[in-house]
Amino acid sequence: MIWCLGMSFSILASDKAGPAISYGLGQGATVIAALWGIYVWREFRAAPRGVNTLLNGMLLCYMVGLALLIIAR
Repeated sequence: MIWCLGMSFSILASDKAGPAISYGLGQGATVIAALWGIYVWREFRAAPRGVNTLLNGMLLCYMVGLALLIIAR
């Protein structure tokens, strides 16, 4: 039910905002889920020392990629 509602809003938004912006906003949900997993639920607390740096780099690259997609239209 929640997925159907979100998909419906995404389709309606793509009509108004354009496909690139709508796609970027829709894929931004992955970033929110990763932030919750990393910082709120601490899923990687037992990981080796360099993993936090890799995770932060991954989040940064993902957000920059989404921003570039949105800007490119």
